[in-house]
Amino acid sequence: MDCVGLIIRDPAKISVKEYLEPLTQGAYELYMERAEDGTMVGLVVTTQKFAEDIKNTLDPDLLITIPRQTPAEEMTFIQQMDGLRKHIAELETAIARINAELESFTHRWGPIYKCVDEWVKERLSIMQAASSVFLTEMCFVVCGWMPTEKVHPLD
Repeated sequence: MDCVGLIIRDPAKISVKEYLEPLTQGAYELYMERAEDGTMVGLVVTTQKFAEDIKNTLDPDLLITIPRQTPAEEMTFIQQMDGLRKHIAELETAIARINAELESFTHRWGPIYKCVDEWVKERLSIMQAASSVFLTEMCFVVCGWMPTEKVHPLD
């Protein structure tokens, strides 16, 4: 027995079962899980010959390399599944660490970016308002910014 790991980023584009049936003549077991982002991650368990056929014909971007300490022939299926679970746990730990770094970055730099964003928006609104001048037959209208002390003479 051998295992082939799959990752399918867009499950709508490929039907794994329709793909595997002719390659393996139905001699496979498929275990699939959907990740939070919609990606499908799977494990195909089949004979060594069919596993090689799958690896040779499938797009390399869809294949997952499953690290193993011992050759697959020397491991039982349960040991292989335990190895995969351990690998998944390591990946989850790495993802959690990256998310923590992202959160730290957001706490450190988020307020600065927010202030800069507000300042830029304010400056843009001032620039847009300062250039708004209208003329009609009845009156002349200027829309813009001016100091408060200069408003009273306009009355």
